[in-house]
Amino acid sequence: MPTKLAAVSGGAPVSRQAALQFTLAIDPGYSFAGIDFVENGSYFLSQGGAVGANASVWATNADTLATATLNLASPVLGAVGGSTAWTLAGLLGPGGLDAPQTLAISFDNTLHSEPSSGIGFIQSTYVGFRVITQTPAQSVPEPSGIALLLGGALAALAARRRHL
Repeated sequence: MPTKLAAVSGGAPVSRQAALQFTLAIDPGYSFAGIDFVENGSYFLSQGGAVGANASVWATNADTLATATLNLASPVLGAVGGSTAWTLAGLLGPGGLDAPQTLAISFDNTLHSEPSSGIGFIQSTYVGFRVITQTPAQSVPEPSGIALLLGGALAALAARRRHL
């Protein structure tokens, strides 16, 4: 995704869009826990109107085609007369993805500028995401497994003593 996406208008409504798609492979021993998404920028309206930002993140399990979606939209941004910051942020969790090891990820980003008069400008200056993985809970050995391990170690020691 470009980090300098902008929509500028001197009257008529304008929208600008950018998209990104990639495949994510998760190492064995780890599981997908989510994608943390954030986008921010600034906007300016000289005399009124509104601007806005929308972002969508889709994750598709490459094996089962199960999908999960995160849709974000800014509230109506309408402060007049100065540069104003805006932010979109959210977490796309693993729910419904059936424990994927390979994911197809898609991002879609749209900026809108609709000044009532004068100039309307909105820009995205940062788009980032963090893939979150986790390891399965460590298994606790069962008492019978520990006893078997200790028994084997004792038998090995006894055999070693006989050879000496």
